[in-house]
Amino acid sequence: AEHIRLHQLHKGHESMHVEMLIIMLVTLILAQVVLCEWKKRHFKSFQ
Repeated sequence: AEHIRLHQLHKGHESMHVEMLIIMLVTLILAQVVLCEWKKRHFKSFQ
């Protein structure tokens, strides 16, 4: 029973890591898109 309990804990832990990775990736992609759009809109301020 102890072994199964540890295994279930590990499984939950792994899915948590996957969720964190997905959130990080989405955040990075969104940041890139926002930066590109911002540069397009405010390009004059760069010159």
